[in-house]
Amino acid sequence: MILENDIRLNVSPQSNLSLDSVENTVSNPIRRLFDYAIKVTVNTDDLLLFDATVTDQFVDLLENKIFPFEEIDSIRKNAFM
Repeated sequence: MILENDIRLNVSPQSNLSLDSVENTVSNPIRRLFDYAIKVTVNTDDLLLFDATVTDQFVDLLENKIFPFEEIDSIRKNAFM
């Protein structure tokens, strides 16, 4: 349904981690969603509460080898579509 309706999902990895929705950054479903060709964006939740900017979250996804830079760039561009 998500693909059929071209729905973009806004994911906040640090929020997911802080709220115990995921065990760690690597277990975040953002990679699986991306692999299924679902459009995702990386977002920030409440900056004061979760202390993570969008840039921080992109860096975390890169450092944990969840995405290479080229895929991070395509995710970044999803935010403008």
